[in-house]
Amino acid sequence: MARGRSESRRGRRPHASTGSPFRAVAKAALARWRLGVATLVVVISSVIGLSQGPQKHAVYVGAQTCGRCHHGQAQGNQHSLWRNGKHALAYAALAKPEAKRIAELSGIPQEPQEAPICLGCHATAADTEDWEKEDTFRIEDGVQCELCHGAGS
Repeated sequence: MARGRSESRRGRRPHASTGSPFRAVAKAALARWRLGVATLVVVISSVIGLSQGPQKHAVYVGAQTCGRCHHGQAQGNQHSLWRNGKHALAYAALAKPEAKRIAELSGIPQEPQEAPICLGCHATAADTEDWEKEDTFRIEDGVQCELCHGAGS
């Protein structure tokens, strides 16, 4: 019976139990190559991240700023619909006698327009720091675009 090329004189593949020395060298070289590629990816990613500079923290700009673009029929009259709706009047509602009575019954010692628990629902960004709001932002505009859509800058 003729032996195939991959068979040794004993009928086994050469180095079948220990593996080829070439294969071990190739595996080590491949591992070093993969490590090199991974390192290169990390370095390039870091350089790209550094070149973009620090990430800008978005700040609240207010509904009037949003309205500069989101007005008119082409935009579905978004700003006009908001301005004429209850959301725009939510903060003003806190000045009504009914709001003061609700605050009193709820044990809220502050005026409703100053109480964080009331402002949480009746005003956008009431719980943010001043540096997180542009000069164009007015809490008096009530529940604004940015409450749902996030800070606009």
